[in-house]
Amino acid sequence: NIRVKTSKDSPASSDPINQALSSHATTMDRHEKMLHTLSENQQTVSQQLTQLQAMLQTLADPSRLPSASAAPPTPQPSPTGPSPAVHEARIPNPDPYSGTADHCRGFLLQCTLVFTQQSATYSSDGAKTAFVVGLLRGRALEWAESFLYAHRTNPLPFQVFLDHFKQVFETPEKHPDSSRKLFALRQDKRSVADYSVDFRILATEAGWDGKALQEVFYNGLAEQIKD
Repeated sequence: NIRVKTSKDSPASSDPINQALSSHATTMDRHEKMLHTLSENQQTVSQQLTQLQAMLQTLADPSRLPSASAAPPTPQPSPTGPSPAVHEARIPNPDPYSGTADHCRGFLLQCTLVFTQQSATYSSDGAKTAFVVGLLRGRALEWAESFLYAHRTNPLPFQVFLDHFKQVFETPEKHPDSSRKLFALRQDKRSVADYSVDFRILATEAGWDGKALQEVFYNGLAEQIKD
């Protein structure tokens, strides 16, 4: 009896098929892994493109920058305040005036200096008149009371008040008297500087100038100075 062999009886005949199937399965598995890797790479590239696009938009529009990354503002130096005003020393008020003729000009001169330095305070005629009257005493104050009462109905310009004040308290014979005093002035035991001051005051009051003053000044010097 001849026995016919089946495939089960010939394992050698099935090896090529098994090998082909095994190779195909291995190839499929490798392809699947490659596809998975490509998919992951594609996602990574897509994320990078999204980030790059956002960066480009930020560069084109700086307002898109997040507040946290904004650079702090540069501190500005505090503005320097104005320099404190420098107040000049005020001229002291004149001494009260009681009506002495020899002191009239000096008193009015000091009042004028105050008006000049404090021009804002004494800008009106009324303020000037009030300042002068506030320093008057004795007969000078009595005259001012009578004069202002007589002119109480109309505003009184300061110059009008001043002109009447001078007419009353400045001695009309002042210049001739100054000339006599100038001729009689002597240095005596005083210094030349002290003598010179008195001489210049009297010369100004008398209205003298020129060569005549030189002769009078020389005559008044002490004899030891002349020598």
